[in-house]
Formats: sequence, C-alpha cells, structure tokens
Amino acid sequence: MSLEEIFQDKSIKAKAKVAQIGAWLISQELPVDELLAFADAQSSTNKATCIEAVEFATKKSVITTDDSLLIYVTKSLAEEEPRVKWESAKVIEYKQKRQRKRTLALSFSGIIYFYFTFSRRYSFAPEKANLGIRFPSSTIVLLFTSITEI
Repeated sequence: MSLEEIFQDKSIKAKAKVAQIGAWLISQELPVDELLAFADAQSSTNKATCIEAVEFATKKSVITTDDSLLIYVTKSLAEEEPRVKWESAKVIEYKQKRQRKRTLALSFSGIIYFYFTFSRRYSFAPEKANLGIRFPSSTIVLLFTSITEI
C-alpha cells in the first residue's frame, strides 16, 4: 500500500494512517524527505496527518533525518490550520527532548571523566580516604555550570 492509497481510502481512520506511516518511517521503508514532499502537495488535513506520523516516529524511536525536517516543521508553524501548527510543535518538542537527553548524558560522562582524572592526580593515603577527593573550585564551578545550562 502506498501513501496515495492510504489517503484515498476513506475507510482507514486517521490514527491508523498515522500508525502505518509512522511504522514505515521507523523501519525506514519510507524516507522522511519523501513524506514531507508528499505532504506539501496535500490538503491541510492530510498534511497534519503526515506531520503527526513524523511525530509518532520521533516519539517511538530515533529516525534519521537531517536539518530539512526541522526546517519544514518550523515553516509549518506559520500555517493557517491549527492542527498543522500543533503537530509541528510536537515534532520540535520531541526532537529537542532527544537532543537534551544526549547532552545530559555527555555532561555526566564529563563529570565521570573529571572524577577519575582528578582521583588519580589527587590520590590520598588509605587512612585519609574518607576525606574524599579535592577538586579545584574552578573545576566544580565549570561542571555545575555545564549541568545547569542543559
């Protein structure tokens, strides 16, 4: 079944269309660029359904896209149809959440790296091990600044 057939068949509900197209995006049977090109030629209702399918796929898994998706949904925020705006905003939200999680993981890996780097450099005698590791104050400020910027 193709995109045209899904949208021409009136017996298929909108949620089923979203689930099917989203599954194609996740399995990479359908490229995101092809879906966005198809959505441009559709009515605003079908365009919103296409964007909702992208949102479904970004929520379920990491779909590989370049900046064209973000540019497309950002431009879609200026559309007249409220559902198109809503679905575009949800796509941006999920992409931003994934980026934030990746940045947070990188910050924590940086903290662990600094911990082990300075624990070797500032090692203590076993009888003084309960004092912990002494970081220079500038390092602690740098680490907490990078965490709060996330």
